[in-house]
Amino acid sequence: MHVTRDSSISSTGKFLLWAGLLVGPGVWMVQLFTLYALEDIISCTPASTTPGLLMGVEVRTIAGAITLTMAALTLLAGLGSVYCWRAIQGGRYQSGYQWMAVAGMLNSALFLFVILIKLAPLGIIGTCIGGL
Repeated sequence: MHVTRDSSISSTGKFLLWAGLLVGPGVWMVQLFTLYALEDIISCTPASTTPGLLMGVEVRTIAGAITLTMAALTLLAGLGSVYCWRAIQGGRYQSGYQWMAVAGMLNSALFLFVILIKLAPLGIIGTCIGGL
């Protein structure tokens, strides 16, 4: 069996295509677990001497920074997919990769929305309120 390498797309293009598919779900999972641990386990534990603060910084601020960082990574991955899609339309890449570019754009848009929606509770719900 003879295997040939596909030289029609650069390694950077392949990286951008895969990033469009995988970055959104990956950073969403990291955000979900990090914010849960940060807000519920680390800062609001009954043994905490400063509930709602972590090293002197309010948990809402840290959670907002994490959320915006994850959103920026997802947006960059989506823009990489847009770049690849435009390169395919312009004939610079083989058209067989078009589905991957479109899927990366849609996936990044979906997970960007899911990530950004986590900003809403930060402004509505108080920190460390409840039955701990």
